[in-house]
Amino acid sequence: MKEIIISSQKEFNAIPSDFEGVIKITGIVEKINRRFEKAEMSIYGSAQVESISGSAQVKSISGSAQVKSIYDSAQVESISGSAQVKSIS
Repeated sequence: MKEIIISSQKEFNAIPSDFEGVIKITGIVEKINRRFEKAEMSIYGSAQVESISGSAQVKSISGSAQVKSIYDSAQVESISGSAQVKSIS
């Protein structure tokens, strides 16, 4: 299975919508608002994400990752470790 590590918003925006594999977010990303039908997305380590929204699906948020807000119809399967989510609406 193909795996990519994302450390910036620019790298996230460049992921093709038909990407198949694992997307690991480790850096600073402002918005996660896309759904990847054939990919699994994780946010971990010391990643910082401003928002997860729209139809985005995230399998896990872990480590010391921080997410400011989750809203709309976005889905997160699990949050573990010392990961923090400030707001869910």
